[in-house]
Amino acid sequence: MIRVGWLAAFLGSLAFLLSAAACGGGEDEPTPSPTPSDTETAATATAEPTGTTGVPSFEELSRAVVQIVALRETADGYEELWGGSGTIIDPSGLILTNYHVVEEETETESGEVLRWDELGVALTVGTDEPPEPTYFAQVLAQDPLLDLAVIQPYADSEGNTIDPGTLDLPTIPIGDATQLVVGQGLDILGYPAIGGETITLSTGRVSGFLSQDGVDERRAWVKTDATAAPGNSGGAALDENGVLVGVPTRANTDVGGSINRVRPVNLAEDVIARARSGEFVARGQRTRPVETPQAGQVFVSGLVFARDVTPDGELVDIVDEFPAGITTLVFSFDYAGMEDGYEWVDEWYVDGVLDEELSGPRPPWDLGENGSAWATLEFDDPLPTGEYQLEISVEGELVASAVTYVGRSAVGPSIGPITFAEDVSVDDEPIGPTSDYPAGTQSLFAFFDYDSAAPVGEYRWVWVWKDPSGAQDLAYESDRYPWEGGDSGNWWVAYQGDDSLPGGDYEFELYMDDQLMQTGSFTVEGLEGEPPWPPR
Repeated sequence: MIRVGWLAAFLGSLAFLLSAAACGGGEDEPTPSPTPSDTETAATATAEPTGTTGVPSFEELSRAVVQIVALRETADGYEELWGGSGTIIDPSGLILTNYHVVEEETETESGEVLRWDELGVALTVGTDEPPEPTYFAQVLAQDPLLDLAVIQPYADSEGNTIDPGTLDLPTIPIGDATQLVVGQGLDILGYPAIGGETITLSTGRVSGFLSQDGVDERRAWVKTDATAAPGNSGGAALDENGVLVGVPTRANTDVGGSINRVRPVNLAEDVIARARSGEFVARGQRTRPVETPQAGQVFVSGLVFARDVTPDGELVDIVDEFPAGITTLVFSFDYAGMEDGYEWVDEWYVDGVLDEELSGPRPPWDLGENGSAWATLEFDDPLPTGEYQLEISVEGELVASAVTYVGRSAVGPSIGPITFAEDVSVDDEPIGPTSDYPAGTQSLFAFFDYDSAAPVGEYRWVWVWKDPSGAQDLAYESDRYPWEGGDSGNWWVAYQGDDSLPGGDYEFELYMDDQLMQTGSFTVEGLEGEPPWPPR
């Protein structure tokens, strides 16, 4: 059985007033610290902080960083629920931020669910002054998986509708995060908390990279040792030239805790493009699309899955994966340009095979032109375990698709790029990160970040010397070790020999439960000969 409902949008028009409140958002992802041994241990990369040396100045750059406040309407105006930061990337007021900063609802530690009625934007007027409440904003595009969103002002603080094209706001140019290297300086601008605080600069260095399940790019995250207080999520991560290379995301909830992850700005290209096109209305958003689709155009996006939905269309527990044995599955999407009477269908592919029982056709569309729709699939028997791909078509044209999983995870462990170093500190930090070892090297160290590794039973690694003649590669293989690193964190392994290693090209291979998970390459300068390793 399928039930379909929808959420209408409405526009608020009251001014917002700033008052003291706790900052919301952020992910709680503690990094495990396994006990070190002679051959492997957990590690957290750090470096000495550095400041940006390029032009423009931080005073100028700060004008393009804003404070975003989630507001709830009360009899006396608005009260603040949580806050974050954002970066203006277009003079018309396109603001790049974290999805969790503008997500419609959040749950407190006590279990209370908070929902905002409006998003307030406060502009930076000076680095020694509190931000100035200036606009109400609407969400133009969002990507929960990447934790990214783009918002734009639609009214001033008195509720008067504005034309964003006339704003001419200061901006920060978008850079290229793929060029970042370990040890490179990184600066973070953002607001540490709501309620009168001034903008804050945090400096640090790139300390590594992380992958992420469901994200194709290997550099799904940039790790940094820059620290800041809550509220900086969604702000600006800048390289030495003062260009935007990422969106900082606070990965723990301790006041004064570390912003140890930055989403590379390159991964925001799609959400920014959708915001510019006006093709997206955020789920549950109370405002309208900024651009009306042309006749015959249909936009469907924001396709997400949940375990349940309230009678008024609020999704309960949005997830990427469902446990085995479920009999109810909810999906929701945002739409624009629809017309009553349109034929639409949701087709479901389970492990790549069309499931006709799950799939439509459905009754002709009758939910209006713009809004947010949800649908509930209910069955007497549990849904089979597998990968579920949903494709939504309107008038015979595919307009949206998404994948979820029932009874299993999307992928296995995720291992970040290998970072080689000359040594390791007493704090398990890499010393002398390099991919070119000097002549006389006797020790090799390989560091990596990992995620979703809790199910791993054993791991091992292999050092490979590449024979320049191509005749016979030689390899040193480690013993098998029980995995004790937990679900996510940092780890390093090493090779330490009595003699200097000969010059040449080397490779490193990391295996978990006998599956090759990551590789890396490096060179050793100098000596001729072969290492004392057996043939590969």
